[in-house]
Amino acid sequence: MQITGLNRSLRRPKYVFGVDGLQALHLAMKCAVVDLESADADLEWLGQKDYLALPKFLPDLPKTLQQRLEAMVEREAARLWALVQGGSREKRSAKRKKSTRRRATK
Repeated sequence: MQITGLNRSLRRPKYVFGVDGLQALHLAMKCAVVDLESADADLEWLGQKDYLALPKFLPDLPKTLQQRLEAMVEREAARLWALVQGGSREKRSAKRKKSTRRRATK
């Protein structure tokens, strides 16, 4: 893994190993997140400050705790998605009401 464009210590390649290619990629991405978050720089991606567009990984825990944490994340994601969907439904409903009122007054 190598990050260029920041400081000298991050420019040197870091070798990341895993039991297979997928684990090596997973560990390299974790390493990249740690390096970028610890860099003393104002980072941005596509105009968004402090957003690296790299996945957040849950900590490696014993299986039962990992499953509980994953379930909590899933519930929260579903709750937020429902809020987003509900908000867009309300906007569509409000637009329909406005257009119905306009047609009724014409």
